[in-house]
Amino acid sequence: MVSTHPPALPKPLPSPSPFTSWDPARVRREFLESAGDGYGYGLGDEEFSKLIAEEYPSLRDTTYLDHAASPPAPLSALHSLTSTLSTMLYSNPHSRSASSSRSAAAISHARTQVLSSLLGLRTPEQQAPWDVVFTSGSTGSLRMVGEGFPWRADAEGGAQFRYLRQAHTSLVGVRGCALARGSSVVPLDLEEVEAGWTPSGDPERPDLFAYPAQCNATGQRLGLGLCRRVKRRQKGTLVLVDAAAWLGTAVLDLGGVPLEEAPDFVVGSFYKIFGFPTGLGFLLLRRSPPILHPPYFGGGSIDHLSISAPNFSHPSPTPHKSLEPGTPPYLSILSLSLTLSSRSPLSSLPLTSSHTSTLTHFAIRELSLLRHWNSLPVIRIHRAWPGVEAEQGPTIGFSVLDERGAPVGHVELERLAGERGMQIRTGGLCNTGVTLAGAWGLGDEELRGEWGRGRKCGDDEEFTSLTHKPLGIARISFGASSRIDDVLIFLSFLRRFYITSTPPPPPSLPPPLPPLASPSTPALVLAGLTIYPIKSCAGQPIPPPTRWALTPHGLAFDREWMLVSPSPPSSSSSCSSTFFPHATSTPSSACATTPLTQKRHPRMALIRPSINLRSRTLRVQALGMGELVLPLDADPPSSPGKEMRVCLDSAPTLSCGGEEADAWFTSFLGIPCQLRRFSPGGGGRHSHFAGQHNAPIGLSNESPFLLISQASVDAVNAWLPSTSPINPSVFRANFLLSPAPSPSSHTIPPFAEDSLTRLTIGPHKFTVLAPCRRCRMVCVDPPTGEVGREPLGVLGRMRKRKGRVEFGVHCCWEGGDGEERKGEEGGTVGVGDRVEVGGWLEEGKVGDED
Repeated sequence: MVSTHPPALPKPLPSPSPFTSWDPARVRREFLESAGDGYGYGLGDEEFSKLIAEEYPSLRDTTYLDHAASPPAPLSALHSLTSTLSTMLYSNPHSRSASSSRSAAAISHARTQVLSSLLGLRTPEQQAPWDVVFTSGSTGSLRMVGEGFPWRADAEGGAQFRYLRQAHTSLVGVRGCALARGSSVVPLDLEEVEAGWTPSGDPERPDLFAYPAQCNATGQRLGLGLCRRVKRRQKGTLVLVDAAAWLGTAVLDLGGVPLEEAPDFVVGSFYKIFGFPTGLGFLLLRRSPPILHPPYFGGGSIDHLSISAPNFSHPSPTPHKSLEPGTPPYLSILSLSLTLSSRSPLSSLPLTSSHTSTLTHFAIRELSLLRHWNSLPVIRIHRAWPGVEAEQGPTIGFSVLDERGAPVGHVELERLAGERGMQIRTGGLCNTGVTLAGAWGLGDEELRGEWGRGRKCGDDEEFTSLTHKPLGIARISFGASSRIDDVLIFLSFLRRFYITSTPPPPPSLPPPLPPLASPSTPALVLAGLTIYPIKSCAGQPIPPPTRWALTPHGLAFDREWMLVSPSPPSSSSSCSSTFFPHATSTPSSACATTPLTQKRHPRMALIRPSINLRSRTLRVQALGMGELVLPLDADPPSSPGKEMRVCLDSAPTLSCGGEEADAWFTSFLGIPCQLRRFSPGGGGRHSHFAGQHNAPIGLSNESPFLLISQASVDAVNAWLPSTSPINPSVFRANFLLSPAPSPSSHTIPPFAEDSLTRLTIGPHKFTVLAPCRRCRMVCVDPPTGEVGREPLGVLGRMRKRKGRVEFGVHCCWEGGDGEERKGEEGGTVGVGDRVEVGGWLEEGKVGDED
């Protein structure tokens, strides 16, 4: 019998105080001494590190902590495949040639290997009741069960499909097939499963219960024990086990389970185990009686058929033949067989289980020790089934907490980790029952409300709109190639960026604001004026005595251009120079759809556009690049415009600059991209602030203008322990206010702009709409493009209201000289213009920065 239980650590590691200095080298030595043969496949640290370097050269420059998503493929397995194919011919197994027979034999051998190596069925007697169907993956296997299962309508006898709520989306998706056939479905918590239900007792229309052997989000394992209990209690119920996460590092030991208590269906994906082949999975099912009868059939899956009415067909009596229509992916199956035949210890699931379990226990222990200055934990470890004594797999679901116990945004965490060379996973993790409902208590109505407000899986939203509950968690996971150094690097990262070791300074509350007519009302001036011609690129300061035109949607030429990617990037930052290290081709305008931002691409801060009104040109500069010059008044392109997604709206844009401009930006950023311009007179977008009139906006996120004060910037610098003050430019504001340079001027208190409701700049009236919500973009250093933790860290402690970090305010232009602007352009502003306060702001809706 193959053991699937994690080994106990030889002896407990010491538990230092979380407030003592942390020495990774010392911790590493103590770990190796304690772990013994449980770590590194018994090879010893040096030999194991050498093996990893040889087998996984792609890991050389990264800290990979996302093995649950997909482990890297070992080099020896790839070489084995290419070596075999270079000397042996394989072809379609449906023919009768020698090469076809060779393919058929390899496929048959692979089925046996899956049974013995992955499922613990080692003898012919144990294997006899089972058949392995090769599919496109776990999701394809689940769909096959859903489409082929004999569902019954509710009128024929109650709910037929039950599943554990805390399951992967692909498993939950089976309910769609049941509902389409008129059967009702019932999601269950673990306690409800253990309590049982009344089975139908109809062998022709059996009940189906589905659950994961291991939670993909938290690593908790239910294994086959739950199946055995259901089988004993719910006679006649068929059980489907999703083993995709479990099989990544452990054998699912069916050989140790009585046949009558074993599952009826097991699904898995091979890339989850070995990194490749992708697009190949399996469905394990009993040879008899036949349960699945999918409506579709194809070549190789039937023994006989008619070409017309009465439209008969006779499927093959062999399960895998009847369920594998078409030519099987025989080369992928061959690569699987060669990998399973490998003598490398890295291909041994029992050894991998011991190795990853040792790392997991160490990581959980160290994460649990992290504390802030006030002894509050830095990490909250999530469990799919709290209170249940369940085996822990090599996956850890967690959230980072600040010193007040509030969750840190998961998108912020993943991006900062990525910038430090670490690859982790965050978000909903395709398991709503665990990461949203279980971890944060989001109910179906709240989830529906978020969807109605434009939230969707994989977007950058971190918290719900109304209750500010997190919209995801973080996950690290280990595999065959994981090293203790990966864990230590991640722990060092958390200690550096997320532990608050000293109490924050007390908030400096601004003094009461004076009445509008009070002589003490400070005299203000416009001390800074900046436009951002290309969205998310560097700003262009407008120095005195230059005057700059106002328009209804903002300063002239402000955020009038944007860069877009050829395809929507994933939440894991798929648009990366990692994928296009030498990108030179220009993407087609037909596929450019997604705006690029500094949040994903900090290097955009080094692109410096400027408007030259004398020559009527947009000039773009960047280090190492020749200047790009584009006319402001070029004729619109003959190609049609394209709607671009900006926040939750669509903005009309036109192609700009042609292939030369697109190639310029593609070369500098290292990713295919295209320059687009806001369509003149496009309109259609407005600010989204409750209770406010709709201000027109172009490509900016939320409002026409963003305003901050120098006093507020100075207050943030006073909070920072660093001797290097931040520059106001990190906040990407259009207007910077400061006291007028007069001996009689009163000092403006920090954050007084929070309380403004109206003001005038020169003769022009502006309405304050709402505070500006801040994100990781303020941590991008404009001169270098490097990303740090501040000032978002200190703002999160000192300027968080209702869960949102705020700094600066959104404004819109109402008109000047006592006349409403009525939508037309007119008037200018410039540095040195006098600013007068017109009223104080009541609390409003929060918007986003650009």
